[in-house]
Amino acid sequence: MQTPNIQTPCGLRPVTCLPDEVLVEAYLSAAGGSVGADVVQLLRYAVSPDNDGAKKAGALLRCCLEGVGVLVAVYPGLGQMVPAGSVRVGDIIDGVLYFVPSAKYCNIRNKTAFDFCNDAGLLLVVTECTSKEEFTKDLPIIERARAFMDLAERTNDRALMAAVSLFFADEIAAYLASFNE
Repeated sequence: MQTPNIQTPCGLRPVTCLPDEVLVEAYLSAAGGSVGADVVQLLRYAVSPDNDGAKKAGALLRCCLEGVGVLVAVYPGLGQMVPAGSVRVGDIIDGVLYFVPSAKYCNIRNKTAFDFCNDAGLLLVVTECTSKEEFTKDLPIIERARAFMDLAERTNDRALMAAVSLFFADEIAAYLASFNE
């Protein structure tokens, strides 16, 4: 899926410079009838139309544009099967929309920063451990997400950040909400 450019006050920039809440609409406006635009339009039906839905749809599109995975429409009435390892996005007319992670991000919830980086010094900073075994011992899921986010930020890996934001969204939201209580 190609990332279209949009005109901004700073010149021509990728549509991904926009926040998730407006990303789908901006993509569809900029992409026109390009390959992939038809499945992106299905995001409007698959997620709720409120602000959280627009944000979720934008996050999913960002993941697709960053190479984290692809959106796949499945029509059971036509005998189509659910792709292995996919995540259900929501219902569409006569079918269901799924997000299928690329091989690198498949089962990311069961992986650690050690699976994405070989730099021992950076891993020590990010995980505060010297081995995967030490890091995963009694590891809360939010700490796995935190380490991924730290690694993604330090290495400027936008695809990893998008994957973490998608696959750990509930844990991150609960963690942030704990500070508001």
